[in-house]
Order: sequence, then structure tokens, then C-alpha cells
Amino acid sequence: RVAVRSDGTSLQYAAEELKNRREIVMAAVAKDWRALEFVSNPLKDDPAVVLAAMENQRNDDHYHGIWDRRKLVLAEASARLRNDAA
Repeated sequence: RVAVRSDGTSLQYAAEELKNRREIVMAAVAKDWRALEFVSNPLKDDPAVVLAAMENQRNDDHYHGIWDRRKLVLAEASARLRNDAA
């Protein structure tokens, strides 16, 4: 838990059971939206998790244009959420 609070993408090294714990995942995507890539599939279908990643990526100056960043986050979300966003 401590690792993902300082570096969200460290979730990639976590045990699968941790990638499926909502509080761990929320901490990771709150720190770095790119952590969504490493989240368990069931939580990639959780609107709150995906929304938290979208909220976080707004402040990421590395990617320009809100639509481009939104597409990057949605690319890691479940197919159901991608279809809902369309």
C-alpha cells in the first residue's frame, strides 16, 4: 500500500490479490493514472476506479489534449465502460 502511494505504477509488481483490492487500486490510480494498466480486470470495470484515473490524468502535462488523455485512460478500462463512454 505504501509503495503505490508514492509510485502508482509500482502496482505492476504487486501480487494479483492486491491488484484486485479496491483501496490499493484507488491509491495507485490517484497517484498515477497509468497504474490503471495493472489493475485487475474486475476493477477495470469499476466506474469509480476509471473515473479516479481520469481525474488524475487531467494534471499530467506529458499528454496534451483532454480527448487524447481520455482515450488513453479508456483504453485500459473494461469494454463495457469504453462502450458506455462512446
